[in-house]
Amino acid sequence: LFDRGLAPEEVEKLSATLSDARRGNDGRWVLTLEDGAVWRQIDDQSLLRNPKAGSQVKIRKAAMGSFFINVDGQIAFRASRSR
Repeated sequence: LFDRGLAPEEVEKLSATLSDARRGNDGRWVLTLEDGAVWRQIDDQSLLRNPKAGSQVKIRKAAMGSFFINVDGQIAFRASRSR
């Protein structure tokens, strides 16, 4: 309300810890971070090791409103935040 029309500062990247990782009905990963944020994989990139609770996650901004997620240093997959 008091920002005088200025856009709020956007975060370009962040690090977090997983509290849960599961596959959705479509076979893509659904990741829940410790802060309660839920991220859904939107590409078909496969991972060598399945993510699990306690895994370290790095999220960085990508094009077209999506994000890249690295889990425990593996190759990144494209995701969107669902909650």
